Amino acid sequence: FVVDRLFFWTFIIFTTIGTLTIFLDASLHLPPEKPFP
Repeated sequence: FVVDRLFFWTFIIFTTIGTLTIFLDASLHLPPEKPFP
């Protein structure tokens, strides 16, 4: 039971970190208003 609970929490933590990483990466890397000079 302990292994299942550990795997469950590890899965949730990695999923949350992955989602936050994708969200922050998309919000921090917005295309500039004038991409070409």
